[in-house]
Amino acid sequence: MKKLFIRRLLSLIFSIGILVFNFSPLFSKSVADSDWLMNGWKAYNAKDYVQAMKSFRKADLPENPFAEYYIGVLYASGLGVPQNYHEAMNWYLKSAEKGYPIAESKIGSLYADGLGVPQNYQQAMKWWKKAAGRGNPPDGKPRIGIVYQTGTGDPEAESKIGFSYENGLGISQDYQEALKWWKKAAAKGDTYAETNIGSLYADGHGVPQDYQEAMKWYQKALKHGFAPAQKSINDLKQKMVK
Repeated sequence: MKKLFIRRLLSLIFSIGILVFNFSPLFSKSVADSDWLMNGWKAYNAKDYVQAMKSFRKADLPENPFAEYYIGVLYASGLGVPQNYHEAMNWYLKSAEKGYPIAESKIGSLYADGLGVPQNYQQAMKWWKKAAGRGNPPDGKPRIGIVYQTGTGDPEAESKIGFSYENGLGISQDYQEALKWWKKAAAKGDTYAETNIGSLYADGHGVPQDYQEAMKWYQKALKHGFAPAQKSINDLKQKMVK
């Protein structure tokens, strides 16, 4: 009964044209295709990666970026298949061609780390900025029949752009640009960005040195579950008593 209700609900959603990323063909072939996608997601969460790969491959529609993205994740991580960054890149590219921002962000990371492709920070920045300019589901889960906000940006990509500016990777070093991008990511709850903002204030990079402001950002990151922020707090306390 529950499954029948879900099928009818999905059919209604498709009929009124509420589609992800405004891709009208997305998930429209059949409810069975969306079942394979959700089965893959459930198997992935259950750490049954072999079954997840099988399900995602069956859900691999020409217009479906989600299944392609997760296939890329499995190859990149070596989950259920031998690790293969080249294959991961191929699947991320297929997903990115359909505008999926998390795939774009992953492509940037592969370029930055030189995994499956020659290391290229300029290419990494290009893909991260693409991802940062799009809307994004907050947890990467496949969504059916939900309209995503556009222009909200992928926080992981924004955070990595900030890192690139801080360290001058593929671009001129610019602490103020780093701060700008980290604040965008931090506004979406990115704890890595919150910690790095604290470090800019602690060191006086791109901003006047301000230990109180630094502490505020470190504590925010710790409150949001980023354990390494505790060391930054401890180190800063030692500086403050000197």
